[in-house]
Amino acid sequence: MQIKTLFDLMEWTRALHQKLASCLTHCATQHPDEGVSLLLSYLAAHESSLEKMVATFARETDLNVGKTYVYDYLPHHPIKIHIACDAHYIPGRERERFLSIHD
Repeated sequence: MQIKTLFDLMEWTRALHQKLASCLTHCATQHPDEGVSLLLSYLAAHESSLEKMVATFARETDLNVGKTYVYDYLPHHPIKIHIACDAHYIPGRERERFLSIHD
């Protein structure tokens, strides 16, 4: 997503928190350790509340303020988030994750 205005930045931030909440929820349901599952659920709930908070900011922001350009203050290439929820927190996947990063 190309971020040019404050509205763009808020939308990107909201979408990022939504994606993180979704991935954490997915991993929490699959983790066999109850303690880790509860922690992941807690983090997912926190990310979900951050998403709602950012959405509220965007909804309540004055139109002229939201259209303020931030392009000069950010790198001039699109910010990309990790698209796939690839179960980073599921046991047994650590080795393949480590190898994929360090190849």
